[in-house]
Amino acid sequence: MTNYPHAPSVCPLCNTNIAGNACHAIGCAMMRRTALTKRHDGIAKCLHAFFERHDLPSQLEPRVDGERLKPDVEVVINGSTFFLDVSLVSPVEATYVQRASEDAFAALRSREQHKITKYSEVAREAGGVVVPFVLSSFGGYGEKASGFISTLRSALLAAFDPFSDSTAGDPVAQLLRDIAAATQRGNAAAVMEARNRSGIRGRDAANLIWGRARLNPRHSA
Repeated sequence: MTNYPHAPSVCPLCNTNIAGNACHAIGCAMMRRTALTKRHDGIAKCLHAFFERHDLPSQLEPRVDGERLKPDVEVVINGSTFFLDVSLVSPVEATYVQRASEDAFAALRSREQHKITKYSEVAREAGGVVVPFVLSSFGGYGEKASGFISTLRSALLAAFDPFSDSTAGDPVAQLLRDIAAATQRGNAAAVMEARNRSGIRGRDAANLIWGRARLNPRHSA
């Protein structure tokens, strides 16, 4: 990762050491109840909407006091019930960066295991299986999410009329595009919110978010 000579060493929002981390805003802990939660919910809604468009029985779990008591989305595919719990990981955050530098998927696997431990009993009692739908903030998919996408693709291909034009192309391509768009919209919202909450304006604000400026509000435009 590029190190910028005038990058701030500490995030003004969460006081985390961010030296060399030009993408801290899309994983900052202070964004988790605001922009990053909206990013997460946007992806869950993409999944639910896609399932409904393809007549797959699905339910979006409501939030209670800001939390969900069960995984985010339930869907039934060919008689099997899947409980998807969406999660995004920023592999450049301090918790993961060392492992991610050696193994790009280490952070995703760690989060997958956490979700499996948290929800496997809930899913089992409901007669289904938990799928930790874990993504990188930069767009990569965890192993379990990729496996589910393959299952979904196979089910949709099997259900298509072989004489229909709808068989052309990948049946989950639009879902993947929707998820990518929701992820990047959420990243942009986190960057803008961090900018606004940092108290810094103008060019220095953009530089701060992307790790290129000295933390000095007096020099703001």
